[in-house]
Amino acid sequence: MSNDLFNADIFSSNIPTFIKSDLNISKLLENLIAENYNQISGDIICVEQFQGNEINSNNYKVTTSSGEYLIKKFIDIDEYSKLQRIVSLSNWLNENDIKLGKVYLSNKDELIIKSKVGNSYWCVFDFISGSFFAGISDRELVSVGSEIGIFFNKLKNIPIELEPIEKIDYFKNNEDLMDEIERNKKNWALYFGSDLSNTLIENWGFLQKTYSQLFKYKDTLLHSKLTPCHIDLHPHNLLIEEDELKAILDVDSIKLNHPLVAISFSMYKLLRQSIVNRNIKDNSNEISRISNIYFNALIKEFPLTQKEIENLYIYAATEIFRRIFIIFSLNIYENNNKWNHVLNMHLSGLKEAKIIFDSLNTNEK
Repeated sequence: MSNDLFNADIFSSNIPTFIKSDLNISKLLENLIAENYNQISGDIICVEQFQGNEINSNNYKVTTSSGEYLIKKFIDIDEYSKLQRIVSLSNWLNENDIKLGKVYLSNKDELIIKSKVGNSYWCVFDFISGSFFAGISDRELVSVGSEIGIFFNKLKNIPIELEPIEKIDYFKNNEDLMDEIERNKKNWALYFGSDLSNTLIENWGFLQKTYSQLFKYKDTLLHSKLTPCHIDLHPHNLLIEEDELKAILDVDSIKLNHPLVAISFSMYKLLRQSIVNRNIKDNSNEISRISNIYFNALIKEFPLTQKEIENLYIYAATEIFRRIFIIFSLNIYENNNKWNHVLNMHLSGLKEAKIIFDSLNTNEK
């Protein structure tokens, strides 16, 4: 097996890390709580900011003499109704036994507080302690596989007023983008840097062939019903304690999507983490064993047809390609390279996912 596959990546650490916030943030949050949350008692002892792969929000851990809380800051939100839906959905899921932190209502029964300082919105959750998903034990795989199956079933029943508005779009203009990337081949080093450009050159034929195979399944994929799905259930969006799933994070990532795409992509990311942490990338029998442990726990709660099982790699690769195309588009059309650092991870992911899904004992399901 190639040494380029199943190596540690940005998700390999399984310990959430926080750094002490500056005095301005600490004072802001102290005032926010004092003015809006009478139910949170005690003096603030410490305010820490989460260090992770955040895109549109910041998470702060606030420790008081009476407990710990997660305060989430939303920034650059154009539509307040969109934010309201996200937080209300968190509340609904929590009330329906999905493992999320409790959302606190303000003194005025508001889920969201607008800050007097800057254009920002805040909401308060219970802080849930735990480690990120590591996949080191079989028990952990069973717990997470089962809970994700339950979670996706619950998502089907979200009240229509809480359903996400944003839809995930696949295949739109992607063939044109592939052509545009190829036409700019002589400039790849300028866009991606020399090392990443060389990696792209080595993998370009593989990318073209794989995407062509996916495109043949386009009609099958696009005819499946769009439902609310968490599209980013990677290891750092799952908190684990004593090998049991404690909480699902990042409700912001619930969008309208094809559920098998979201489930398959998550399965790839989580099993990849397990393979890396167990150091079994050269042990095909063990990869097959743990993949089937997770898969059997998942389909016990979220049954799949034989045809759906056979196409799991296609679904996972479709989501990986969506992320690759975002990086290509940013570079070609906006001269923006901010996500280039994860391109190699996604290129390897197309090969890693194939190994994982080929290891399933699909004929026995």
